[in-house]
Amino acid sequence: MDINDPGLFDDYFRELYDVKGVANAEDELIKAMDLQHFAEVARLYRVIERGAVNVLVPYCPDTFNALADKVRESGLTRKWIQKARAHTVGLFVPRADDPVADLMEAVPVRGGRGQSDDWFIYLGEGDYKTGVGLVTPDKLSLLIG
Repeated sequence: MDINDPGLFDDYFRELYDVKGVANAEDELIKAMDLQHFAEVARLYRVIERGAVNVLVPYCPDTFNALADKVRESGLTRKWIQKARAHTVGLFVPRADDPVADLMEAVPVRGGRGQSDDWFIYLGEGDYKTGVGLVTPDKLSLLIG
């Protein structure tokens, strides 16, 4: 198996789609696979439906500000994710009419390729309580640690 062989990725995804029952993938998805644009492939197709997203919260304000500034400037990278992981909470994907949706800024993807759909920066100042977790507006019964 040669990880640098483009045919390997094609074979992998074809087998994956056969397991999922998507033998006739749409043209847009096939094109993204051929271009090896993996962020686009992930956006177009998910084997496991996403129930939660990662949200950077001001657990430690100085670190939060540094991480938020860095990702806004450079975009999402593996190194940034490793540093941010300890300062994130998982939230169920909010509906558009949920007040918390307005407080989540999508993290830009590196290289100017849009925004991540599973990494966000929380903008509600004062909503993160040490010892309690994230207390979202109008959701006092929803505590996320």
